[in-house]
Amino acid sequence: MKAIVNETKKFNAAISGAGAHDSRALEDIFEKCRHDERKMTTLVRAFCQAYLVDNKNRPLKMRPLQEKIVVTALTHPANGKQRKMAILAPRGSGKSYALSIAATVYMFFKRFRDLVFILAPSEDQASLIFNYVYRHFADNTFLDSLVSNYRFHNKPSITMKGGTVLRRAPLAPSNQGQAIRGQHPTFLIIDESPLIDDKLFIDNVEPCIIANKAPFINLGTPKSKENHMYRYLYDDAYADTFERLVFSWKDAIKCGRAYSAPYTEEEMLDKMVEWGEDSIYWRTEYECEFIESVSQIFNPDHVKACREAYSFVERGTKVHNCCVGVDIGKSVNSTVISVWAVEKDAKGNIARLISLEEINPRTGGHDIPYQRQRIVDTARDFGAEGIGLSRTEHMFFDPERIIHMREMILATSERARRAALDKLLPYQRQDFLNLFRIMDGLPVTIRLLDPPLHEFLPHEAEDITAFSKATGVTPETVAQHVERLKESNPMLGHRGCRLAITYPEISEMQARAIFEAIREVTKDGGVAVEPEIMIPLVVDEKEFNLLKNVIDAVAEEVFPDADSRPPYKVGTMIEIPRAALRAGQIAETAEFFSFGTNDLTQTTFGLSRDDSGNFIPAYRDKGVFERDPFVSLDVDGVGELIAIAAERGCATRKDLKLGICGEHGGDPASVVFCHEVGLDYVSCSPFRVPVARLATAQAALTEN
Repeated sequence: MKAIVNETKKFNAAISGAGAHDSRALEDIFEKCRHDERKMTTLVRAFCQAYLVDNKNRPLKMRPLQEKIVVTALTHPANGKQRKMAILAPRGSGKSYALSIAATVYMFFKRFRDLVFILAPSEDQASLIFNYVYRHFADNTFLDSLVSNYRFHNKPSITMKGGTVLRRAPLAPSNQGQAIRGQHPTFLIIDESPLIDDKLFIDNVEPCIIANKAPFINLGTPKSKENHMYRYLYDDAYADTFERLVFSWKDAIKCGRAYSAPYTEEEMLDKMVEWGEDSIYWRTEYECEFIESVSQIFNPDHVKACREAYSFVERGTKVHNCCVGVDIGKSVNSTVISVWAVEKDAKGNIARLISLEEINPRTGGHDIPYQRQRIVDTARDFGAEGIGLSRTEHMFFDPERIIHMREMILATSERARRAALDKLLPYQRQDFLNLFRIMDGLPVTIRLLDPPLHEFLPHEAEDITAFSKATGVTPETVAQHVERLKESNPMLGHRGCRLAITYPEISEMQARAIFEAIREVTKDGGVAVEPEIMIPLVVDEKEFNLLKNVIDAVAEEVFPDADSRPPYKVGTMIEIPRAALRAGQIAETAEFFSFGTNDLTQTTFGLSRDDSGNFIPAYRDKGVFERDPFVSLDVDGVGELIAIAAERGCATRKDLKLGICGEHGGDPASVVFCHEVGLDYVSCSPFRVPVARLATAQAALTEN
């Protein structure tokens, strides 16, 4: 810190000595640092300290990952060649923000007729870094005084008084690379480079690079290996020409005390469990791995080979046990739908491919709604039975919605909260309307809002600034709310039904959206809908009854005529040991139970699944645990609680519907146990569905 302070003083003195508007003198200072990474690091830190601020309005200190990106981008390579960089970093790690700092520093010191150019696969993505840079200049009086013009329409640009210009543009099939043709950038940033069509990139960007010899920075997360980014990173032919930086989520959270991590390790491990450690999404977006043909899991050769090798059953044939696999095509790729039957023969249980369909958006003109409907139709034709869990919290993170969600959280009165919730109601209602129409009468389980409110608030400086400008709430107030809502142990904190009891208007809005969507979809003889509404995290029947009363009251308001009121069920997720023990009392009014085995395991053992990985291997080695209880259900402890709850709940309510929700639902041994104690269904992440289906079939066949 002392070194930064000292260098900041030197930096300010140099600025003062050179003259704030003497671009040539400042460029000399900059160039002296560009051949020495250590000097550039000191200069960048000092610049951030002098002119940029974080979300608490303190001088900005970048994360180590961000600082590495910025310094490398601005320093001349040791071999004296053109600076070329290929950077992979996980989603949400602040990589785009880091390059906005690099662009800002470059423009500050190189004000004399340079051209900084930002390319991206879409207009929105190209705007991201551009807008960050704009905020850096516009939010600081001194930096703003160096700018002669900001333009946001018709070739957006930021022009310095010395003549340096920042421009942005998409590089997409719609413009065929026209945005970069004829340009001569001195500093070129390609954001989300792996998403840019490879032919467009080769035809338009690479000639520009060769001609201009400008610093050239590729940034993004991995997609297909059939891409320029993969070649730059892993082809030996590029080893001497490209600086290669590959960061995973573990690198993103490695921060010293002076830095603010983008995620906690706990949050990232939650994401890993949610998505599946072996899932393509997790491995590409957070581990930054290139997977073979990620953009198209089934390539045309695979599809052709399958069609030639398998005999298929007639569409509409009901299959007792099956799973449906979908590879969603984007842009020019096809969507492929496969159906597998689980059968038993002399050799045991096998999975047999019985249907395969390719939907080509280019040749068939099939848009997203068509593809979505086709997927649903296929699933239903072969016996799909509904949606096991719809997690409503994921519906609020869209940019159009999150601002109203944040308004609700920051509200200081019930009236203000309700005003914000009124803005969210149409979105939520449309979500359920689409869901019910797609499922067309099949059961859908909807869980009301579960996570603590702080998860919805902005944490990054740029997000706080944007929210402040959009709402008029000061950045200081937002930061105070973020700090106030932080919890030492949010997993056991103000979430789930506790949140709904404190602010019942949230559950009221969600219930209203559900019932108004039902009213719309069922009018004039439309589809029948039987939703199951889940109240999360209860520990007592009194909690459950308070919220069920809210739901029932809304149902009566939307459907005042009892005869026209649609059938619906209200149930709960059993994820706390006390709830399992009180199951008999809760079942007096609850119509279904879903055992949330992830949290039930944590609360039963008193172990955090995010932190216990440090010592569980030792426990297994010494025989304390036979298996990791977060991977395979602990039958003797957690399993006994499930069995007790099932027995007590069914003793109260004979028709009580029982299931589990969690990653244990995809573990074969856990599925067998669930079958043995009489559960009706298992629900798990999509990536584990095939395993769950196979295990379920095996359990049923073994019994027979």
